[in-house]
Formats: sequence, C-alpha cells, structure tokens
Amino acid sequence: MISLKYRKQHTEKIYTFVSSLLNNITKDPKKSGFVVFLFHWIFIGIPTIYIIFGEIDTIFFISCIIYVTIFLLHFYFGGCILTRIERKLWNTKKWYGPSTFIFIILEKVGINMNNKRMNYVYISNAILLTSIILLRLLL
Repeated sequence: MISLKYRKQHTEKIYTFVSSLLNNITKDPKKSGFVVFLFHWIFIGIPTIYIIFGEIDTIFFISCIIYVTIFLLHFYFGGCILTRIERKLWNTKKWYGPSTFIFIILEKVGINMNNKRMNYVYISNAILLTSIILLRLLL
C-alpha cells in the first residue's frame, strides 16, 4: 500500500494545481471553493441520478465506472479529494462535502455526528447505490 506520507503529498500537489488554476479565473479562494463544490455535485449527481433513473446502456455503465472510481479514490485519499480541496479553499474543518446537508439534518433531530457516524453514512450510501446497480442489472 502507498504510504500516508506520499498520499498527503499527492493530495497537496492536486490542491496546489486546482487552487492555482481556479485562482487565475476567480481571484478568490471562496469563489474557487464554490466552483469545486459545483463540480463536485455535478460529478457525483449526474452519474448517481443516471444509475437510479437512466436506461441500462453505455451511459449507465460509464456512470458505474465513475462511481467505482470515486469509491477507489476515497480509499486512496482517505476521504474525498474534492471535499479536501473545498475545505482548504474555504479554510474550514466543518465542511464534509455534499453529505454535510445530511449531517445537519441528523444533528437537528438529535443525532450527534462524529467521524464514525459520518463514515457509516458514506458506507450506507455506497451500499445503497451498489444495491441499486445490482438490482437494475439483475431484474
């Protein structure tokens, strides 16, 4: 397995590249973070919606490949690289990516969200989407 030190260096290089690229366009880290956020939602949202509602065709399988790639990258980076970039651009530790909205709702109903529970939400999402893929392919 690749060392944590190397993965952190790789994460920093990706952040530096994205930050530099977006800074040339937006001139503001907050706006750059928002651009990454929009890309993040589109990159996750469109394949997920297509997996759930789309036809089983080439786009479905491409969406599945994107989903598997996202899953593998989560393991490599120890979380979502896009969320890490957003957090760094926004200079906050309280952002957990698009799932933050789910976590806020859970906290409003009295469930204290800690890292362990957040991981349960991510794993539950992965199991749910994998189940949907398998059901759509088998039925």
